[in-house]
Amino acid sequence: MTNYPEELKQKVINDMSPPNSLKIPDLVTKYNVPKQTLYYWRKKALQQGKLVTGTTDCNKWSNEAKLASIIETSVMTQAEKGEYCRQKGIYLEQLEQWKTACLSGFNTVPALNSKQKNEQNKKDNEIKRLEKELNRKDKALAEAAALMVLSKKYRHHFQDEES
Repeated sequence: MTNYPEELKQKVINDMSPPNSLKIPDLVTKYNVPKQTLYYWRKKALQQGKLVTGTTDCNKWSNEAKLASIIETSVMTQAEKGEYCRQKGIYLEQLEQWKTACLSGFNTVPALNSKQKNEQNKKDNEIKRLEKELNRKDKALAEAAALMVLSKKYRHHFQDEES
């Protein structure tokens, strides 16, 4: 595995980040670094809270990166925040949404481990199976009720004719 100098990594990360926002294929040709290495560096930069290209979708930003942005901009004026957002490639509205989410708790639902996910999937499948069975029984009950009404009408009709 090739070890790249830290300066090169920083240069590449800076080129990935706004305002340059170069794409990975362009960086491969520019720096002659394998594509997978660049994806790995980008992932590491995201984990460290550095904002790089391909992260303008707020769902792809880590909570740490969002919190870092909130903290950085908390003492800025509106104009400074606008400049900051342009540099990072985000919108002021996103920053405000993140702040609101941060104040109310980023993930109010705790993350489930694999065992809990399996249990939840089993429960969901059982619920689906029971709902399907309930629908089938409802249909059968409706059909039985309809047959009972028809049989009563039939009997009533022929009893009237005999009298």
